[in-house]
Amino acid sequence: MRERLAGPISVDEVLGLVRIEDPHLKARAVVLGHKVKVSTLRLQSFKLHGTACVTCGIAGAAFFVERTNQETPHLNLYTADNILMTRDHIVATADGGLDTIENSQTMCFPCNCAKDSKAHIRKCEEMDKKQGECK
Repeated sequence: MRERLAGPISVDEVLGLVRIEDPHLKARAVVLGHKVKVSTLRLQSFKLHGTACVTCGIAGAAFFVERTNQETPHLNLYTADNILMTRDHIVATADGGLDTIENSQTMCFPCNCAKDSKAHIRKCEEMDKKQGECK
C-alpha cells in the first residue's frame, strides 16, 4: 500500500532537481525533508518527454513524496484528479524492449494498464488486487 509522506510539490520544482545522467548513479536530493532519488529513468522521462499521457493527453499536476511497504521514499506524479502518471516502455521489456530513456514515454496509469502486453495485463491485475487502482 502506498503511503503519502509529503506534498504536493510543483512539477517545475521537481523537474528542476532531476539530473539527466546514468540512473544507476542514484543522485539524491532532499525534498520536503525526505531524501529521494532524482536521476531515475522515470523522472528523466518526465523531464525529457513531458508529463502528459501520450494516449489520452491528461497531464501530471503535482508530485508527492511516497513510499510503498517501507521502501525508500520516492517521488510520484499525479494528475489533478489523483491519477498516477507512469513511465511506459514503448516496446515492453517482456517483448524485447530495452529499459532506456529512448524506449520510454509518459502514460497515465489507466492507459498504461490498457496496453495489450501480457506482462502489463498481469501487472495491472496484481495491482488491482493489492491497491484497487487499475480499473
